[in-house]
Amino acid sequence: MQLIDTNLLIYAFDADSGAKHATACKLMHEIFSGELPAAISNQTLAEFYSVATRANRPPLSKEQALNCILDLINCSRLTKLDYDCSTIPRAATLSKNTGAHFWDALLAQTALDNGIRFIITEDDHFRKIPGLKVVNPFK
Repeated sequence: MQLIDTNLLIYAFDADSGAKHATACKLMHEIFSGELPAAISNQTLAEFYSVATRANRPPLSKEQALNCILDLINCSRLTKLDYDCSTIPRAATLSKNTGAHFWDALLAQTALDNGIRFIITEDDHFRKIPGLKVVNPFK
């Protein structure tokens, strides 16, 4: 199982991102069809809504972004993850020890706490996280 990072979702809805859009759409199709076992965190869903509706990019409307989130939540083939209060201090320690941004450390710690060792992302800074391997489909 692999955790989905926000950038995969953004590229799937950003037709102007060229080859990255095509790659992201293919992966999302594989996830929704059950070919690619994947998980998504509540944090990623929230980040997607925030980024997708920003005015500084071709934004989705708030209604479109909400519908996308509901589709992801309702996809039975996509495992949903969340963190709890005990995850936060472990993520803070991970951030301190690796130099990762706190929000990235929180996402990584959530994955690790749920036995997930792979993250689909183009963000190489996740490589700093011990026990988590980056799968970059955009290279």
